[in-house]
Amino acid sequence: MPQSLIKFTPLYDSKEENAENYNVPLCFLLEIQDSCTILLDCGWNSQLDATYLDKIVESLNGKIDAILLSKPSLASIGGLPYLSKKGMNVPIYATIPIYELGRVLLYDFHESKKNCEDFSTFNLDDVDSVFEPDRFVQLKYQQHFNLRGGVQIIPYAAGHMIGGTIWRIKKESEEIIYALHFNETKERHLKGALTSFESFKHFERPALCILDSSMSSAVQLKRKMRDQEILKNILEVIENGSGGSVLIPIDTTGRILELLLILDSHWSRNKLNHQILFFSPFSIDTISYAKSQIEWMSEEITTAFDHARDNPFNFKHIKTIVRRKDFDALGEGPKIVLATMPDLECGFSRDLFFEMAEDPRNRVIFTGRQNSECLASKVLKAIQNNKKNLELTISKRIKLVGQELADYNRKKEEEEEQKRISLELAEQDREDSEDEDEEAQNRLSAFDGTHDMTRDQFKSAGFRHPIFPFTETTRTFDEYGESLTREDFLFEDSVEAMEITQPKKKKKIEEDVEMMEVVEEDPTKVVIQNLNLQINCSIKFVDFEGRSDIKSVNRIIQSLAPRRLILVDGPKENKETIAANVEKNLKGLCKPAFTPKYNETIEIISETLIMKIKLDDQLADSLNYFNVADYQISYIEGVFKNTQKSKKEDENQAIVPVLEPFVGEEKGHQVIYVGEVKLADFRNVLVASGFKSDLERGILGVSGVAGGDANLSLQKKTKEGKSVIELDGSLGRDYFIVRRLLASQYTIV
Repeated sequence: MPQSLIKFTPLYDSKEENAENYNVPLCFLLEIQDSCTILLDCGWNSQLDATYLDKIVESLNGKIDAILLSKPSLASIGGLPYLSKKGMNVPIYATIPIYELGRVLLYDFHESKKNCEDFSTFNLDDVDSVFEPDRFVQLKYQQHFNLRGGVQIIPYAAGHMIGGTIWRIKKESEEIIYALHFNETKERHLKGALTSFESFKHFERPALCILDSSMSSAVQLKRKMRDQEILKNILEVIENGSGGSVLIPIDTTGRILELLLILDSHWSRNKLNHQILFFSPFSIDTISYAKSQIEWMSEEITTAFDHARDNPFNFKHIKTIVRRKDFDALGEGPKIVLATMPDLECGFSRDLFFEMAEDPRNRVIFTGRQNSECLASKVLKAIQNNKKNLELTISKRIKLVGQELADYNRKKEEEEEQKRISLELAEQDREDSEDEDEEAQNRLSAFDGTHDMTRDQFKSAGFRHPIFPFTETTRTFDEYGESLTREDFLFEDSVEAMEITQPKKKKKIEEDVEMMEVVEEDPTKVVIQNLNLQINCSIKFVDFEGRSDIKSVNRIIQSLAPRRLILVDGPKENKETIAANVEKNLKGLCKPAFTPKYNETIEIISETLIMKIKLDDQLADSLNYFNVADYQISYIEGVFKNTQKSKKEDENQAIVPVLEPFVGEEKGHQVIYVGEVKLADFRNVLVASGFKSDLERGILGVSGVAGGDANLSLQKKTKEGKSVIELDGSLGRDYFIVRRLLASQYTIV
């Protein structure tokens, strides 16, 4: 039987031995034999060592065919600028929101890191190179895209974050599901994952399913209760009259959107006037892009926009702040501040936390679990252990003063003077060149437009040797020859049209970056300080991650019934729980789950019923095809012809057998029912035919036709690895009607 080989390797060390290590960067290598090599995500966080990425560049540069991204977060896309900096320009595939918001996220991360340390891992040019349109392929949900080697990728909605993706990777009859972070529950701005693709109905039983186990082991609160919990924790501080403020460290482009909608809606409904601030260098861009991504959001939002042009991101109570001096100008008083970054390792949230922590009137609310090494996790752990004091070593920027400031100004003046001199020299060279051109033109004017010249005329014009008048045009060249620009081949009106239709959003971000560079405040330097932090403010944790819990994940695994399962990241206890559930409920259908460690390659050999053959022309012309889902099928009888390799063929290439028509009497075949019938869909067929039908606990009961004798039940079972529907009940007219209706749902070959 033909076999296919799939290799899977985690490229980051998730340190799974630490039970409290969450939100680790994602990066996995997926190799499909004789097809292509795919990098699944390429994340980053403040603690990640760049040597992991260096190893990827050293060992895989030139070998990776595609990078698939699963969400607009640092854990998924944070490492891409570094790969670009090292020259690894691999095609990237992701949804449109990841493309639009991912750039904003990486800009924010870069500026946040630069504001507290000498960050040189990558720069903004490296970020821009990631999102070059000719490299970054933007896809819509359920859009099919073909990679090399017959591999097809299809993104599906994952919930959790806008543009979040569950990837379906197909080759022939084999399917791989890559689903790390998803949410089956519908939220204000997002459809749930199950709602989006109908309870995984699109997925046939996959050969491999890749899931993470970092979800919460506790049962998640319902959305309404969760929203009430976070509002209660905010209003307790804002409305008690103490003058305290609330800080919520949050991401730049993901869960922040859901939280902003909740706050703005509650403030409008209850006519509150306390300040809500979204404090990020690119907060304006985040909201601007969110306004343009309505089609990726929940049905309630899209319907309201279609009917009344009501965009929920036209906030009435949210104020965006992009610079620290604008925040300071607001003065004292209670505020709700949503500031980036969520791990408190950099960004405005870090600075505000140090300022607010010692005031008992304030409160800090964490909305997601972070990796165990970050400041946010250390604070939560300290509070759980009733510890109010933290000894920290931090880096921060401070203004230059005294001699350092004087030295800086002197050096800056020297640089400006050197720049001025260089510009003057360049201007002088340009003027000299123009004078030479003018002098040559004056010499040529002596010839009165005639080229019949004597040697004496050349001498009198100042030329040493007799030549004809000629002015050489200066041309520029690159490695491909003479430099050309697109504008050289456009008419004037086309150039104007092109300038008008330039992407405004990208230009808007670039203008914001330029403004931040131009409005450079007092010169600073980075210093390392030891800080004894006294935590007097109240610390709360409200799970606002928007992810399915472990109970939901177990139910989804049962629905998919994959032949192989790989669990990555997350604590060991969660992996054991999921593995035990697979062993209990999918015994015989799914083999024990793999839990690979860092740099450990899992090889999965999958037996497939697909065999490549060549059809004889006469046999191919005689086939009668039936349409089944995305395929065309036909029953065929024939005999294999012995074939041998020619000398020109590769010795390692497998021989493809040729099938020729069967000579002799046709034997015929038993009827084959092709397709898959869902009991829920078949219930609708029965109701349309006049039957009463109820589906409960996987059993479809049928009864109630006038004058009939139906008292039947249908149940889906698995026999010998195949899914079948059993029809039970007494024989009679209705029994055969139901059986005929059931058979009509299949393609009969």
